[in-house]
Amino acid sequence: MSYTLLSKTITSGSVASSISATILEVTDGLIQAKASNTGNIYIGDSTVTSSTGIKLGKPTADKTPDFMPLGVGGIPVNTVNLIKVYILVDNGGDGVNILYR
Repeated sequence: MSYTLLSKTITSGSVASSISATILEVTDGLIQAKASNTGNIYIGDSTVTSSTGIKLGKPTADKTPDFMPLGVGGIPVNTVNLIKVYILVDNGGDGVNILYR
């Protein structure tokens, strides 16, 4: 089974947004902060905040963008529904790339 790439950009830094607008169940993959981001990304449920979310740091000239595997410790789970995974950004215009199958 091949992987699919989804790109998500958030226009406002003050409101968490679902990665997918529709039910999208995936078996494994990863979420990576975009290389063009100017701030941090926070991943969680619909109540994600900068204090409660999993932080993906902003990229720098000497550091590649942070990423998070979908699954536990990189081990694929049955499914992850991306409509239930939310991201919050420090700065509007930042976002993530999701590689999944």
